[in-house]
Amino acid sequence: MPYIYLLVPLSLFFIFYITVQSIGKTRSRSSNRITKYIKHKEKTAYDLEMNRSLSERVILPVYRKLSNAISRMVPRNRLDTLTLKLDRGGLKISPQEFLTVHLLVMAVIPSLTASILYWSDYNTGDIVMIFILLAAAGYLLPKYWLSSKVSKRKRRVRRELPGLIDLLTVSMEAGLSFDMALAKIISKSRGFLIEELDLALNKIRRGVPRRDALKEMAQKMDVDELTNFIGTILQAEKLGISISNILRVQAGQMREVKKQWAKEKGGKAAVKIILPLVIFILPVIFIILLGPSIMNLNEVFK
Repeated sequence: MPYIYLLVPLSLFFIFYITVQSIGKTRSRSSNRITKYIKHKEKTAYDLEMNRSLSERVILPVYRKLSNAISRMVPRNRLDTLTLKLDRGGLKISPQEFLTVHLLVMAVIPSLTASILYWSDYNTGDIVMIFILLAAAGYLLPKYWLSSKVSKRKRRVRRELPGLIDLLTVSMEAGLSFDMALAKIISKSRGFLIEELDLALNKIRRGVPRRDALKEMAQKMDVDELTNFIGTILQAEKLGISISNILRVQAGQMREVKKQWAKEKGGKAAVKIILPLVIFILPVIFIILLGPSIMNLNEVFK
């Protein structure tokens, strides 16, 4: 069975979307050029509507209506949980939009594929099996993609945290306050952790208590090392202990943790290299060493 034809409906879907967008943009550019030569013409609501692209007039409204319908059907606690996951993954989309895309991938694409295969004289059993496989893939892949984004962001935050603590330590020992040190580091650095600190610092500037802003950031990121670091800072501030001394201790601890991470990755790398060694390298060595002997034995027995 030529499973390569399964790519046809998916390709048609993306070609359709790209074509619709290009047609809409072309029409919009053409209409803009025409309106330059028409002066003193009163624009009606119809004219303004037709100046928009086809995707803005047709596709996006349908997409928004579907998102609103999904938001009414999905429980609020699930939307809140999904919002937190999207924030942890650094995705700038709403949970309603994610669920809409999830539904389209899970239901619409398998249905279109099954319909095309049905009119292509495929066996009904094969069509049902393909539909089930595509629906299962459409259900699992978006969840796996979101989880991988969250895991990747957490790993990046863990790698960035030791350097941040070192910079905070140096800045506060130079005489800056905690907020001023954060602002200085944010203005000179880039990264996922820096972005979240920038959001927390903006909340503090708007009047949110520092304790609440930092706790909210720790809950959003859900990284154990960051949670412990923020908890230590807040506890030191509450007890009146010098934050610079706490930062110096935390910097030493994080350097040790970073060394342990490096050793752990080195140990895992030695294990991971065994599989390609066995599959790709050892067979070649056996062929080189034993190949001539086998050929000689073949000549002898002939």
